[in-house]
Amino acid sequence: MDDADVDDYFYAFDKEDWTSKKYFENISKQKPDVIPGTNTCKEGSWDYAKNKCATIAVSTDVINGDLEIDLKTIDFYKQKLKSKYQNYNEGIIILSDYESPSQTAAFSRTSPLDHYALFVYSNGIEKKENYAHEIGHMLGLPHSFYTDKEKEAYKNAKESILGNGLPEKDSDDKNNDKYRAGINKSIQKVKNEAKVANLSEVYSPTSLTAIKNDVIIYLNNFNEKYVAKLRLEKIDKKRIETTYVNYKDNDMLNKTQTKGEYIGICNKNIKKWSNYIEENKKAIIELKKYQGNKFETVETNMNFIRPDYIKILEQTKIYFLNVIAQVQSNYILFEKSTTENIMDYDNDKKRYLHNQIRIMRSDIINY
Repeated sequence: MDDADVDDYFYAFDKEDWTSKKYFENISKQKPDVIPGTNTCKEGSWDYAKNKCATIAVSTDVINGDLEIDLKTIDFYKQKLKSKYQNYNEGIIILSDYESPSQTAAFSRTSPLDHYALFVYSNGIEKKENYAHEIGHMLGLPHSFYTDKEKEAYKNAKESILGNGLPEKDSDDKNNDKYRAGINKSIQKVKNEAKVANLSEVYSPTSLTAIKNDVIIYLNNFNEKYVAKLRLEKIDKKRIETTYVNYKDNDMLNKTQTKGEYIGICNKNIKKWSNYIEENKKAIIELKKYQGNKFETVETNMNFIRPDYIKILEQTKIYFLNVIAQVQSNYILFEKSTTENIMDYDNDKKRYLHNQIRIMRSDIINY
């Protein structure tokens, strides 16, 4: 791709639209009472008790990162490239003209493993340590201290494999929204279904995480099988229409079916299988846009036969195990704000640990 098509991309959002969606808002934010354009405290505004400049309420335009604004911005960016028949899946730094509603200067994500972007608010753009800290997150580093964020990442990965132990149904016998079966139970469920007679062999997830090229192979396996089934179904329909050309739709072909019912089943199968095949073709096109051959999280309509779907689930389990291993590899922790580590908070950020460098080097294979 021509560098000019990816560098310095500016996205001018629709302020009215983003305000209604709560992405953008204007809030009253406490800021030091300084002389405009400087860091010099105004005369009479020094707080001697706290030994710093007093704060005042300032009307401030902010972008809300809690609403996954980084992912939304990346999606807008990719849509822009699609309109130019281009694609980009490499590193992205998003620089915002607006501040965060909180004191956050920048953020990135340790999960998914191949997350490749960092978001920098206007109040954090000038500080190099903000980029170093967020690139650390992007390459798999949690904080150098243990917080609820690290606990939640570990808990989610563990429950994705083992489940969370909550009941599948609530007291009213309705589905429990908080229930997580875990990938182990999902794999066993699909294996058990292979033993049930007359049960569909088709599995149609709308989201999965697995190795790109393997997913493409399994999608093609399905299409190869169902293109053949589709051809035979069309032949069978034509045979009935030709052989029983003088039959009316309500005339019986056998003890249980009229001509109309038989043709109706053929039409239903032809439509359903044709849709399956087209969905898989579209999914393959999307998958081929990803560079390399690594774990990808794909969200689109897909269809697999049972043996291949079991392989997909087993790969998803490996991915979750990798997430757990990455969290566990950060085994050197400190008290918050007591070090010069880049992954610490409220400190003079100067260095990574050797262990952290190894984690980042290992994480590069996910890109």
